[in-house]
Amino acid sequence: MARENLNDLMAFIVVAREKSFTKAAAHLGVSQSALSHTIRTLESRLGMKLLTRTTRSISLTDIGQSMLDDLGPYIDGIQGRKEGKSLNVKVSGQLVFSRIYQNLQAAIEGYGLAYVPRDIAEKQLAHGELISVLEDWCPYWDGYYIYYPENRNHSKAFQLVIDALRHYKHP
Repeated sequence: MARENLNDLMAFIVVAREKSFTKAAAHLGVSQSALSHTIRTLESRLGMKLLTRTTRSISLTDIGQSMLDDLGPYIDGIQGRKEGKSLNVKVSGQLVFSRIYQNLQAAIEGYGLAYVPRDIAEKQLAHGELISVLEDWCPYWDGYYIYYPENRNHSKAFQLVIDALRHYKHP
């Protein structure tokens, strides 16, 4: 299962239990609009409506309730299993960055977890400033990585390089 699919299911479980996008978003540390988009994408991908939304409440559809009942214990098991270690994190409010190095620095300073490319954090991991968690969900791939701004106005030459790397078959 792709990581984003698992994350979407985990988000659904939190929304279903909280019965509130506001509370679930705070719990997950994401914006309400991002969480709503995640749930809509999940429903679209599954081809079924999981939640009934009104302006003031959220309720589960029959399929949504069944999914919560069936998947909830498994998702809890995945979240609770971190190599037998207990992890307690006190969170007050949301801290969200849009840049890799800001995420990395916040993690180093103890503000929480950061999802960054391993090669960016290698030095801090080697010196014990950071520890890696959820190793099973971060498979290593020894192919090419290219980091570039999300700006869609790339030169044709740069786009050719991106396309060539994207379609290159690594031996």
